[in-house]
Amino acid sequence: MGGYSPRKDSKMKNKIKELIYNLLKDRNDLITDFINIEEMLDKNNIDFEGDSIIRTSNYGDIYFWVGMSQDFADAIIELKEEEKIDFEACGLGIYLLGGKVLKFPIVEKKQIYDKPHWLPVIIKLIR
Repeated sequence: MGGYSPRKDSKMKNKIKELIYNLLKDRNDLITDFINIEEMLDKNNIDFEGDSIIRTSNYGDIYFWVGMSQDFADAIIELKEEEKIDFEACGLGIYLLGGKVLKFPIVEKKQIYDKPHWLPVIIKLIR
């Protein structure tokens, strides 16, 4: 998440962090994707849409997810920095089945791209 610093205190961010953590903890496989998180936030009447992006720290034009509220992005980044979650590349199928894909070319290999590319990921709970 390269050089990005989440805002320090936000009640909404902390609520989102708790909801994401509990979503993962309550799943048998301890994994989810961004679509499931958005659906869960929507069910909890939390505005999750915005202009924020989660991207790799080493390859800045490789995106994990876009169109996020600042609090949603901050919650994900803090959970990752606290080593409570991790990202793992996955096939496009999970997002196709969920009905939402990003409109960027798919990452084919680790490299620096001239324009944004999407790396579909699952989000795993770290025990």
